[in-house]
Amino acid sequence: MRTLAAWLVLAGLAAAQTAAPAAGPSREELRAVGRQCDKAMETYAIDTIEQITHARALWIEGYGVLITMQVNLSQVSPLVGLAGGLSKAQKDRIRANKQKRLPEFRAFLEGMLLEAIKPLEHLSPDDHVMLNVDLDYAPYEDSEGMPTTLSIVAVKKDLLEAAQHKIPSDQLAGILKIKME
Repeated sequence: MRTLAAWLVLAGLAAAQTAAPAAGPSREELRAVGRQCDKAMETYAIDTIEQITHARALWIEGYGVLITMQVNLSQVSPLVGLAGGLSKAQKDRIRANKQKRLPEFRAFLEGMLLEAIKPLEHLSPDDHVMLNVDLDYAPYEDSEGMPTTLSIVAVKKDLLEAAQHKIPSDQLAGILKIKME
């Protein structure tokens, strides 16, 4: 986790230590969200995208739910090192692949977030849901100018309306706050 996500986790831990247990999603609801995100990643159409860590959903009192995972947008065989490494052309192809996949993957994550909201029955309608994906790069890759984190945030009630098709798909961008850094 990086920056905002790490701060939210720490804020949640501090709140948990000073306050009585608050109502929110059950552990089972949070686990269901993680399993649902993992299942979506398993069935994602591009087989060379590698999910490095399982999705984990955490409830943070006063904020909402944070879903985190780590993904590599272009998996390369671990045998590359044994074969003498990659040529400049191969490295450039990997970078181009990741750049090409990023917009499609972002759209996929938006859909994943719409589905992830469904098991969270005990989350307040005004709470936020953040999907934070850390993008992994191998040491040999040129990641200059590439995002290391993709975060999508929205309010639960807005996500539910979008998931129930009460908000037209062309207006979805209006409820989602997307940040790549």
